[in-house]
Amino acid sequence: LRVNFLALVFCLTIGTAALPHVLMRYYTTPSVRQARESVFWSLLFILLLYITAPAYAVFVKYEVFTHLVDIPIAKLPGWVAAWSKVGLVGIEDINRDGILQLAELSLNPDVVVLATPEIAGMPYVVSGLVAAGGLAAALSTADGLLLTITSALSHDLYYRVFRPQSSTQFRLVISKSLLLVVAVLAAMVAAQKPGTILSMVAWAFSIAGSAFFPALVLGIFWRRATRAGALAGMIVGLSVAIYYIFRMEFDSMTWIGVSGLRMAPWFHINSTSAGVFGVAAGFVTIVVVSLFTGSLEKKNETFVDGLRRTGSSGALVPGDLYWLKTRRLTFVLLLVWVVITFGLGWFADDLNPFSFFGFPLGFYMAAQGSLIVFVVMLFLFAKQQDKIDREFGFAEED
Repeated sequence: LRVNFLALVFCLTIGTAALPHVLMRYYTTPSVRQARESVFWSLLFILLLYITAPAYAVFVKYEVFTHLVDIPIAKLPGWVAAWSKVGLVGIEDINRDGILQLAELSLNPDVVVLATPEIAGMPYVVSGLVAAGGLAAALSTADGLLLTITSALSHDLYYRVFRPQSSTQFRLVISKSLLLVVAVLAAMVAAQKPGTILSMVAWAFSIAGSAFFPALVLGIFWRRATRAGALAGMIVGLSVAIYYIFRMEFDSMTWIGVSGLRMAPWFHINSTSAGVFGVAAGFVTIVVVSLFTGSLEKKNETFVDGLRRTGSSGALVPGDLYWLKTRRLTFVLLLVWVVITFGLGWFADDLNPFSFFGFPLGFYMAAQGSLIVFVVMLFLFAKQQDKIDREFGFAEED
């Protein structure tokens, strides 16, 4: 259980860092400095959401034990009857005494959020606004993913690889057509219900991390990474993650008459953490392929040096010191994150005898403490990196 938990944390982390529609959000900021600050502010508000989310659980538990349990069924609050009509609340008088017992009540997890306004005495329309907000957030994410996928297919693949001479108008037609095709395919896959929503989200993060994270990291921090290595690493990482998920979750393919596909988990890791293997395979593939193709792509090293503002060879120049300080800052904060997230997570049981604000320390750090540390680290990174930029004359105007 502990290994799976840490593996899932790893996959969700690298998946977030590699989700294409999230990376595209940085194009909305006018400068690199503001992009760093926007990450801090966005995650600060996400932190507030995650910290306050447990209040819902406490609120519902209080409501159930004080206003529902041991209350005559005929005198239950109105919101119970309202949400029972849509199947989100279920009541069965098992012992037929007319009194609601805890075992006779069933609540759908969604009702915790939807019914909260009514429980608090607010108008029913507020519940509709809450549902609309959740739907809008889901559609926003889906739109971002669709636009990213179709842009990659129409511009990066169709235009850059197959038909560089195609006109802008025709590329727009191709993009809109692919948007419809991808949306239909996604709807068809979702209609099959291959897993729970939580499982599918975890699979998406694992797949995104396996495909893009190794190429992003090595493309920035390893000068010898090549285009061929990055492409090979993306393909191998993606293939390994999909293979592991498929072999773990599906036992047969009835449409081609194949069965007995399910396999035992590797190192007892669930399919939701398939990115552990995909990312490892991607890193290894990029390194191996880049070493074999490095001599063919020497010009890429000059391009990377320009991005880093460093000298390509010879004596150490101020730009090299700039990159060294930037890299040192990144690695130090990354090490702190690893220790807080995985080190304290591994020894959570040993830390639980100690308390923090009345909570077991290990539990608190896994649930909220590591999130707070992470946001503080982002704030320090933004400030310290801005200081380094100013020191070497690379600071951007406010």
